Amino acid sequence: MELTQRDIYRAIRKRKGIKLKEIAEHIGCAISTLSDYERGKLLSREKVCKYREYIENYKTEG
Repeated sequence: MELTQRDIYRAIRKRKGIKLKEIAEHIGCAISTLSDYERGKLLSREKVCKYREYIENYKTEG
């Protein structure tokens, strides 16, 4: 099975310990919307970009 970009970002989000609630508040959408996105539903290009940017720029302690 081949991983998609969505799968990769989900894995990075989980590894960094980022909660969907944090991202949802940052980009202005419901947690369920992001959960649906991670499970394969569509999300606007703008929100996908913001989702990815948040994960990429998230700084973990240490």
